[in-house]
Amino acid sequence: MKPIMKRLLILSVLLFVAGQSIQLFSDESEFFFKSVPIMKIYPHKLGYRILYARTNMDVGEFYVPLKWFQYDPAEGGVHKGELVMGMDSSYPYFSIFWKNGEFDHIRLYLQKDRRDPSWGDIPKNVDIDDKFEVETLELEF
Repeated sequence: MKPIMKRLLILSVLLFVAGQSIQLFSDESEFFFKSVPIMKIYPHKLGYRILYARTNMDVGEFYVPLKWFQYDPAEGGVHKGELVMGMDSSYPYFSIFWKNGEFDHIRLYLQKDRRDPSWGDIPKNVDIDDKFEVETLELEF
């Protein structure tokens, strides 16, 4: 093989590998997340009622069932929720994750001290049990 042919072959291979590498590293992640400050957390026997500030200064709310934080072999061991308790000054907030545009899971970062003003109490005479019968979250920001 002539030297010029070898150089062209090597150059072609290098360009092919470089093109594949650029495509590999330029693919977008299948995950997208958003972190939002929490205004108030209300613990309940079935989960958490969360109040958060929306971008238009309205208050949004959602309910997270406790079962989302438990290991479920029937679901393939996949959790829909993660709970991080701590005393960081940035707490409380939540991060919500979408995979390919659909809700995947939520992570709650909550103050460990239940006397913190971010924690509230749901009155005993208020029945919200049905609010925790959710399979996904569709929040407005």
